[in-house]
Amino acid sequence: MSEICNLNKRNVLLISLFFIFSMITLNNVNAQSQPEKKDPDFDNKSLNFGVGYSYSFAEPHNKKFHLINLEINRTKHNGVAGYQYGGGSEIVLNTERFTIAPKINGIINYQFLVLGAELVSYTNFENGNLRFVPMIGIGLEKFRFTINPQINILNKNYQPVNKGFLNLTINLNLQKI
Repeated sequence: MSEICNLNKRNVLLISLFFIFSMITLNNVNAQSQPEKKDPDFDNKSLNFGVGYSYSFAEPHNKKFHLINLEINRTKHNGVAGYQYGGGSEIVLNTERFTIAPKINGIINYQFLVLGAELVSYTNFENGNLRFVPMIGIGLEKFRFTINPQINILNKNYQPVNKGFLNLTINLNLQKI
Protein backbone atom coordinates (compact mmCIF):
# COMPACT_ATOMS: atom_id res chain seq x y z
CA MET A 1 0.00 0.00 0.00
CA SER A 2 2.86 2.41 0.74
CA GLU A 3 4.11 1.98 -2.85
CA ILE A 4 0.76 3.24 -4.18
CA CYS A 5 0.89 6.27 -1.87
CA ASN A 6 4.37 7.17 -3.14
CA LEU A 7 3.30 7.60 -6.79
CA ASN A 8 4.44 10.93 -8.09
CA LYS A 9 2.38 13.24 -10.32
CA ARG A 10 4.23 12.21 -13.48
CA ASN A 11 3.46 8.50 -13.01
CA VAL A 12 -0.21 9.14 -12.28
CA LEU A 13 -0.47 11.36 -15.36
CA LEU A 14 1.17 8.66 -17.50
CA ILE A 15 -1.22 6.03 -16.13
CA SER A 16 -4.20 8.33 -16.86
CA LEU A 17 -3.00 9.00 -20.41
CA PHE A 18 -2.47 5.26 -20.98
CA PHE A 19 -6.03 4.60 -19.74
CA ILE A 20 -7.48 7.25 -22.08
CA PHE A 21 -5.46 5.93 -25.05
CA SER A 22 -6.64 2.37 -24.28
CA MET A 23 -10.28 3.49 -24.18
CA ILE A 24 -9.94 5.20 -27.58
CA THR A 25 -8.19 2.19 -29.12
CA LEU A 26 -10.75 -0.29 -27.78
CA ASN A 27 -13.58 1.90 -29.01
CA ASN A 28 -12.09 2.07 -32.52
CA VAL A 29 -11.70 -1.72 -32.68
CA ASN A 30 -15.28 -2.19 -31.42
CA ALA A 31 -16.69 0.38 -33.88
CA GLN A 32 -14.96 -1.27 -36.86
CA SER A 33 -16.30 -4.73 -36.00
CA GLN A 34 -19.99 -3.66 -35.79
CA PRO A 35 -22.21 -2.77 -38.74
CA GLU A 36 -23.33 0.85 -38.96
CA LYS A 37 -26.78 1.56 -37.50
CA LYS A 38 -28.77 4.68 -38.33
CA ASP A 39 -30.65 6.50 -35.57
CA PRO A 40 -33.18 8.88 -37.15
CA ASP A 41 -33.62 10.90 -33.95
CA PHE A 42 -29.95 11.76 -33.44
CA ASP A 43 -28.14 12.26 -36.74
CA ASN A 44 -24.90 13.59 -35.24
CA LYS A 45 -22.95 11.12 -33.08
CA SER A 46 -19.36 11.47 -31.99
CA LEU A 47 -16.65 10.27 -29.65
CA ASN A 48 -14.98 13.21 -27.90
CA PHE A 49 -12.08 14.09 -25.67
CA GLY A 50 -13.27 16.63 -23.11
CA VAL A 51 -10.82 19.14 -21.66
CA GLY A 52 -11.95 21.47 -18.92
CA TYR A 53 -11.20 23.73 -15.99
CA SER A 54 -13.03 23.88 -12.66
CA TYR A 55 -12.89 26.58 -10.01
CA SER A 56 -13.77 25.28 -6.55
CA PHE A 57 -15.23 27.73 -4.03
CA ALA A 58 -17.55 27.88 -0.99
CA GLU A 59 -17.08 25.80 2.14
CA PRO A 60 -15.41 24.07 3.99
CA HIS A 61 -12.02 25.68 3.11
CA ASN A 62 -10.98 29.32 3.00
CA LYS A 63 -8.79 28.41 0.03
CA LYS A 64 -10.01 28.32 -3.59
CA PHE A 65 -9.02 25.28 -5.67
CA HIS A 66 -8.25 24.87 -9.37
CA LEU A 67 -8.85 21.60 -11.22
CA ILE A 68 -8.17 20.23 -14.70
CA ASN A 69 -10.83 17.91 -16.17
CA LEU A 70 -9.96 15.20 -18.72
CA GLU A 71 -12.70 12.94 -20.03
CA ILE A 72 -13.80 10.69 -22.87
CA ASN A 73 -17.47 10.97 -23.82
CA ARG A 74 -19.97 10.07 -26.50
CA THR A 75 -22.44 12.67 -27.71
CA LYS A 76 -25.62 12.27 -29.71
CA HIS A 77 -27.54 15.34 -30.87
CA ASN A 78 -29.80 16.62 -33.59
CA GLY A 79 -28.96 20.33 -33.57
CA VAL A 80 -31.58 21.24 -30.94
CA ALA A 81 -31.27 18.59 -28.24
CA GLY A 82 -28.91 15.82 -27.29
CA TYR A 83 -27.13 13.90 -24.61
CA GLN A 84 -23.67 12.72 -23.66
CA TYR A 85 -22.19 10.18 -21.30
CA GLY A 86 -18.65 9.29 -20.39
CA GLY A 87 -15.93 9.06 -17.82
CA GLY A 88 -12.67 10.68 -16.96
CA SER A 89 -10.72 12.28 -14.19
CA GLU A 90 -10.25 15.56 -12.35
CA ILE A 91 -6.77 16.58 -11.23
CA VAL A 92 -6.56 19.07 -8.36
CA LEU A 93 -3.72 21.50 -9.03
CA ASN A 94 -3.15 23.33 -5.75
CA THR A 95 -3.48 20.89 -2.85
CA GLU A 96 -0.76 19.95 -0.38
CA ARG A 97 -0.90 16.30 -1.57
CA PHE A 98 -1.52 15.15 -5.12
CA THR A 99 -5.28 14.57 -5.48
CA ILE A 100 -7.07 12.91 -8.39
CA ALA A 101 -10.75 12.14 -8.91
CA PRO A 102 -12.00 9.46 -11.32
CA LYS A 103 -15.58 10.19 -12.44
CA ILE A 104 -18.50 9.11 -14.61
CA ASN A 105 -21.13 11.48 -15.95
CA GLY A 106 -24.34 11.84 -17.93
CA ILE A 107 -25.60 15.11 -19.43
CA ILE A 108 -28.61 16.19 -21.46
CA ASN A 109 -28.99 19.47 -23.31
CA TYR A 110 -31.90 21.25 -24.92
CA GLN A 111 -30.97 24.29 -26.99
CA PHE A 112 -28.59 26.09 -24.57
CA LEU A 113 -29.76 24.49 -21.30
CA VAL A 114 -27.53 21.78 -19.82
CA LEU A 115 -28.60 19.40 -17.03
CA GLY A 116 -26.56 16.48 -15.77
CA ALA A 117 -24.92 14.59 -12.95
CA GLU A 118 -21.54 13.11 -12.07
CA LEU A 119 -20.29 10.59 -9.57
CA VAL A 120 -16.78 11.64 -8.47
CA SER A 121 -14.33 9.89 -6.15
CA TYR A 122 -11.55 12.12 -4.79
CA THR A 123 -8.42 10.44 -3.48
CA ASN A 124 -4.90 11.35 -2.42
CA PHE A 125 -4.05 7.62 -2.12
CA GLU A 126 -4.48 7.73 1.67
CA ASN A 127 -8.04 9.02 1.99
CA GLY A 128 -11.02 8.98 -0.32
CA ASN A 129 -14.31 10.81 -0.70
CA LEU A 130 -17.26 9.90 -2.94
CA ARG A 131 -19.50 12.76 -4.14
CA PHE A 132 -22.67 13.12 -6.20
CA VAL A 133 -22.51 16.22 -8.41
CA PRO A 134 -25.66 17.64 -10.05
CA MET A 135 -24.99 20.09 -12.92
CA ILE A 136 -26.93 22.98 -14.40
CA GLY A 137 -25.71 25.50 -16.92
CA ILE A 138 -25.47 26.50 -20.56
CA GLY A 139 -23.90 24.72 -23.50
CA LEU A 140 -24.22 22.46 -26.51
CA GLU A 141 -22.58 19.20 -27.55
CA LYS A 142 -19.15 20.86 -27.99
CA PHE A 143 -18.95 22.95 -24.81
CA ARG A 144 -20.61 23.53 -21.46
CA PHE A 145 -20.38 26.07 -18.65
CA THR A 146 -22.00 24.73 -15.49
CA ILE A 147 -22.34 25.27 -11.78
CA ASN A 148 -21.81 22.03 -9.88
CA PRO A 149 -22.75 21.81 -6.18
CA GLN A 150 -21.19 18.69 -4.66
CA ILE A 151 -22.95 16.38 -2.20
CA ASN A 152 -20.81 14.10 0.01
CA ILE A 153 -21.87 10.46 -0.02
CA LEU A 154 -18.98 8.61 1.68
CA ASN A 155 -16.24 9.72 4.11
CA LYS A 156 -17.57 13.15 5.00
CA ASN A 157 -14.51 13.75 7.22
CA TYR A 158 -12.16 13.93 4.23
CA GLN A 159 -12.74 17.20 2.36
CA PRO A 160 -10.07 17.56 -0.37
CA VAL A 161 -11.82 20.46 -2.18
CA ASN A 162 -14.72 22.84 -1.61
CA LYS A 163 -18.35 21.96 -2.32
CA GLY A 164 -19.11 24.55 -5.01
CA PHE A 165 -17.72 24.38 -8.55
CA LEU A 166 -17.82 26.43 -11.71
CA ASN A 167 -16.82 24.32 -14.71
CA LEU A 168 -15.99 25.04 -18.35
CA THR A 169 -15.47 22.00 -20.60
CA ILE A 170 -14.77 21.84 -24.33
CA ASN A 171 -15.27 18.62 -26.33
CA LEU A 172 -12.69 17.92 -29.02
CA ASN A 173 -14.03 15.56 -31.65
CA LEU A 174 -12.06 12.31 -31.94
CA GLN A 175 -14.36 10.36 -34.24
CA LYS A 176 -17.71 10.79 -35.98
CA ILE A 177 -19.87 7.71 -35.50
